[in-house]
Amino acid sequence: MEQPDPILVAAVRYPWGEVVTGRRHRNVYEAMALKGIISRDGCAEGFVGRSGTFYTRDEATQVAVAARQVSADHSGPLNSEHLWPLTPAEKSKWRDG
Repeated sequence: MEQPDPILVAAVRYPWGEVVTGRRHRNVYEAMALKGIISRDGCAEGFVGRSGTFYTRDEATQVAVAARQVSADHSGPLNSEHLWPLTPAEKSKWRDG
């Protein structure tokens, strides 16, 4: 039986193949904007598992269910909030900005 590959971080795969990770997808985009990369065209949002594999949001749902990170009846694309609740600081920052 294949071992589950627990989801570790949110990630964005850019059109040129680079995968950038962060606590949340928003954090990835903010970090890339600081480098002057603001376009999201062609980007794929997803997650990276312990193995280093990039999974799209839909693929990550199946991975997270197999790793028991979300309930077996979870459906739809995975969001980081399904795995890690927003902190009070994130809630405050994102509500205001």
